Amino acid sequence: MKIADLTKRIDDLDESLKTLRIKGTTRIDWNCLTSEERALFGKVNQLKEEYSPFYPPDDVLAKNHGLFLKGIELIVRRAIDFFQTATRALCVVDSEDDPGFELVFNLRIYWFLYELQRHCEKMIKEEELSREYEKFEDFEREWNKYLETLEDKTPLWSKESFEHFIRPFFDARLRKKEKRR
Repeated sequence: MKIADLTKRIDDLDESLKTLRIKGTTRIDWNCLTSEERALFGKVNQLKEEYSPFYPPDDVLAKNHGLFLKGIELIVRRAIDFFQTATRALCVVDSEDDPGFELVFNLRIYWFLYELQRHCEKMIKEEELSREYEKFEDFEREWNKYLETLEDKTPLWSKESFEHFIRPFFDARLRKKEKRR
């Protein structure tokens, strides 16, 4: 096959795939949930409908806090499982029980969540300080004070941050090996 023919076929495939692209919100298929998971989301939907079109009052939210957290945990766990399966296929890992893949994948996911938490905390603090201090000099002084109080001072999303994050895991593993000797 000539390169021009191959290019035309690729362009035709690309054009036909445009119609398959899905726009809109991602949804969880109700049929993929267990009966316990359906009951959990049924309770959440019941609360939502009971107070619709408004949000439930704070006391109702506080009373059912565990219920909402369990729903969020379920969704996040399913998303991570899906992402892990897709990553395994992308990396062409043959075995479902490859400990090397599991270790690297889990460390990267937890580091991502850790960095996301640090990022959000900084954004919230920055917004809080910007509302409190109108003068840039005052804001900058308070921002620098805040940065000094942080336990992890590594730059966000950096190689140093990842190394700082994984160091305790490897140190614990080394201590465990030394105890066995």
